[in-house]
Amino acid sequence: MKVLKDYLSLNYPFVTEHLNEDGDSYWRLTVPLLPGIVAYGETLSTATQELDAAKEIWLETCLKNGITVPEPVE
Repeated sequence: MKVLKDYLSLNYPFVTEHLNEDGDSYWRLTVPLLPGIVAYGETLSTATQELDAAKEIWLETCLKNGITVPEPVE
């Protein structure tokens, strides 16, 4: 059985969007295989860090509640 560390080591593809709204410029990142994970940041680096944190919380919650976690196809 996989643990959190195992899932965090997998390469989940994510979608990167650079958005400009009302004079603000920011990045939005999502992970299609992990529904509900969205991260934002003024820089791509910040958004990526936020995505990593969101992914860890999401995965940890699924594992704690016995929810099956999808895995990326390599």
